[in-house]
Amino acid sequence: MPDLIAVLVVAVPLLLVAAIGGSAMLGVRRDWNYRRNTTIPAGWVRTDAVVVDEIRHGPGRAGVVVRQPVVTFTVRGRGDQDPAGPRPAMAPGTEITFPSRVGGVATPGPGSLVQVWYDPERPTRARLDPVHLPPASGVSTGTLVLAVVAAVAVGAGAVITLMSFFDL
Repeated sequence: MPDLIAVLVVAVPLLLVAAIGGSAMLGVRRDWNYRRNTTIPAGWVRTDAVVVDEIRHGPGRAGVVVRQPVVTFTVRGRGDQDPAGPRPAMAPGTEITFPSRVGGVATPGPGSLVQVWYDPERPTRARLDPVHLPPASGVSTGTLVLAVVAAVAVGAGAVITLMSFFDL
């Protein structure tokens, strides 16, 4: 019986640290994806658009349904853009429909007027203006530091416990 208790004393904190660390890493990945998908590259053009549909994901954790807007916009003509800028790859007036890369609970629903940014050389590369997206739900740097400190402390405790268990 003491052997089982010693194993549990070591295993339970290690599993907790692994769960917290895994959750933190998923949060970092989610935050990185959010920043990547909300940063507007140089040379992209802003235009008005309409949310025509939405893709629903969920219900996930806590029964929340995540909405991912499907947006339609019209490629603008050269006269609507900077005359010195790049020529559009598609004829002006072409309609483009795309799903947003970022979804959330508070995203615009069907019928909402929004703004999009698109690459004039490849208009199918477009994204919603970050103003219309929910805030990132990633993990702060302080939380990561705390998770690493906790992992080191629990790991040290586990090593000490194992050393005493095996009389080292």
